[in-house]
Amino acid sequence: MIRAVALAVAMTLLTASIVAADVFPLPGNRYQPSGFGWRLVSQVDDGFEMAFRVRAASDSAAFAALWRDLGWEERGRYGLAYIPPWLAVDFEREIVVLFGVGISSCTVSVRLDDVVIDTSNRLVHSVTSQDARCGYLDLAGAAVFVVALDRKALPPSPFTVQLHAEPTCGSCSDPDDRVTVSL
Repeated sequence: MIRAVALAVAMTLLTASIVAADVFPLPGNRYQPSGFGWRLVSQVDDGFEMAFRVRAASDSAAFAALWRDLGWEERGRYGLAYIPPWLAVDFEREIVVLFGVGISSCTVSVRLDDVVIDTSNRLVHSVTSQDARCGYLDLAGAAVFVVALDRKALPPSPFTVQLHAEPTCGSCSDPDDRVTVSL
């Protein structure tokens, strides 16, 4: 009986074009949970703070501080992990990177397809894709992918972590879409 009621509510929401999602990954989306040298720890839906930004932490204290600085702790945003994400990372073997993909009001879904670790160019970047109902370029927030990177797979230190293969702003003096990591 409960399943029938849940199905009826879901069908009503779908026909009204409103979907309440509280599971990750969303059913029907093709998330890539891991690849060479990386694994997805969590995805957090954020306001404008993390749109087109990259952040990194190499220990649990720095990661917990970053999480608090972004205000996610107060909102209880633990995404995929039902425990604080910094407890789901082995910082002896991994570091954490946050890739903040800017989304528009028309964005239906955002996927992390891969994380490229290019040791020869000392570069790490995300590969993401978005599905949208329209072509508007209005910024409505960010989908933040919290990724653990295997220290053994990383380029020699220092290396650059950036949002995409090419910088969002090539002429910016202090870009937010890339960080230099020294281990």
